[in-house]
Amino acid sequence: MLIPATLSAILLCFAWWWLIRAYRQLNTAKFKIIGEFESRLPASPFWAAEWHELGEGKDFRKHTPLSVIETVVPVIFALLYVIAAIVAIE
Repeated sequence: MLIPATLSAILLCFAWWWLIRAYRQLNTAKFKIIGEFESRLPASPFWAAEWHELGEGKDFRKHTPLSVIETVVPVIFALLYVIAAIVAIE
């Protein structure tokens, strides 16, 4: 019973990770479109100004993308499930 439960939990973590990846791709496309629209305006408060203020993603001290943090969480849970299963087997 332990192995199917652990495998189910790991599959759930994988699905969670895949969902976050899909939302990251969707947001990337949306932000690209917003940036293209703002390039036609006299000011670019979101695309240019905010991105400049955040160090253009080059400095993790100024900006760590949420999707990077979110992607680590299901990996940590999967590792915890594997460790718990190993401990339970021994």
